[in-house]
Amino acid sequence: MQHAEAQPSHNGHSHGAGSARLAAWLTISCAIAALSGWWLLDNGTVVAGRWLLLVAYISGSWLPLQSALASLREKGPDINLLMLLAAWGSALLGNPVEGAGLLFLFTLSAALESYTLERATRSIDALTQLRPDTVTRVDSAGNEQQVSVDEIQPGDLV
Repeated sequence: MQHAEAQPSHNGHSHGAGSARLAAWLTISCAIAALSGWWLLDNGTVVAGRWLLLVAYISGSWLPLQSALASLREKGPDINLLMLLAAWGSALLGNPVEGAGLLFLFTLSAALESYTLERATRSIDALTQLRPDTVTRVDSAGNEQQVSVDEIQPGDLV
């Protein structure tokens, strides 16, 4: 029996080893920088607050920017590009905290997606390890025969 290899939809972003960890670190740095920047801006320390918001924008834009660029090369604009334009546009219009919040939420969703995909992939890999190499096939006369799993055809009785 032939099994088609599952190819997850990457949509321009990585689902390789460590992508969940990178997304988590980017999410954490975006959150800390955004909250710290917001607090500093709110308490009158404008320059330091803006620098921290810039850090939030860079860490929050990292993964969506990679996905947006890959999507532009392959097929055209996607949600990542629209989200980046909204966030950076918010900063240009004088609302950098709102844009940083948007980037944090988007990066958090990417981190959760990467984590769940890596976990599902590990679970599926563990299940495929349980697949037997041979099975007992029963022919039309009722005779049993040990055969390789690869020899099984649709309609065979196993």
